[in-house]
Amino acid sequence: SRARSQVARDIADKTETHGPWNLVVAEAEVDDADALRMLALQVRERTPGIGILGASVDGKGSLIAYVSPELVARGLSAGELIAEASRELGGGGSRDPELAQAGGPRGDQVGAALERARDDAREALLGLE
Repeated sequence: SRARSQVARDIADKTETHGPWNLVVAEAEVDDADALRMLALQVRERTPGIGILGASVDGKGSLIAYVSPELVARGLSAGELIAEASRELGGGGSRDPELAQAGGPRGDQVGAALERARDDAREALLGLE
C-alpha cells in the first residue's frame, strides 16, 4: 500500500495542464489489473481531471481511465477516451464515463495505446476551450 502510494505520487507529478484541466498518462508496473485500478484511484485523488494508466501483465495489456465528474458533465467519457487505444491492445473495454477499464492480448503495445489515449484526451480537452 505504501509503495503504491509512492508510485501514485510519482505519476501525479507527471501531470500536464490544459487550461484549467489536468491530464496524466503513465505506464505502471503492477501485478494485475486490480492493482492498476487501485493505483488509478489513488492518482485520481491527487490529480482530478483525466487520468489514463496502462500496464502489461503476463503479456496482456491493460488500461484504466478516469474522468472527473465536472468533465463528464461537459461531455467527456473515460470509456470513449480509451476506446481507440484498446484496439492497439487487440481488445476492448467498458464504457463507463467516470472510470473505464480496457485490455487485450497485446501487452507489448501498451506504450502505443497510451500515446493514442494521450492524443485523444488532449484533443477532447482542446474541444472544451
